[in-house]
Amino acid sequence: MNTHIRYLQLFGLLILSLCMFSCVYKSKVSISNDCESMVGWTDTVPLVKGDAHSGDYFTRTDSASKYSLTFRRKLKHITDYEVRRIDLGVWVRAEEGANAKLVVALDHKKRAVFWAGVELRKEDLVPGRWTRLYYSYYLPEKMHPETEVKVYIWNTSGKKVDADDFDIHFYLGAEKWKNDSFSLTSSQEFRHQ
Repeated sequence: MNTHIRYLQLFGLLILSLCMFSCVYKSKVSISNDCESMVGWTDTVPLVKGDAHSGDYFTRTDSASKYSLTFRRKLKHITDYEVRRIDLGVWVRAEEGANAKLVVALDHKKRAVFWAGVELRKEDLVPGRWTRLYYSYYLPEKMHPETEVKVYIWNTSGKKVDADDFDIHFYLGAEKWKNDSFSLTSSQEFRHQ
């Protein structure tokens, strides 16, 4: 009898946990770039044609170019809902001894409101080979819809660091933006899940 009650308690706890998790994020918006298309990405950094992870092109950082191709978009042009978390995935190939950071920066009215740069750890990289890296960033609450999101690689060593196949996932809260003076920008690059 005690075993049966214990199983019911564990089952109830599991259901409660699932409900709590499902209530935290309404859904997500995913954006990908394989360096073959440029919508939403700044093109001030030339792409390299060659041995990409997929396709023909990738972005390279080195002593001449510290910053990779950059995703830049206002939150209101990504979703109608508040963003709670951003997950980033990218394929990286680095030279021996290279140092770089995968950066998420949020600016509102030309003022930084959030900046996080995760060091690309040497133990996660195999020099000269494409390696998949994935990080999560939890955002401050009550972000303004006019806030601009920037995602990029920042090379802090000057040695070659290549990047390809960026994936950005915006996890949405249940609340719509408080500002009703905007509309969602639609584009084939956005996938709502």
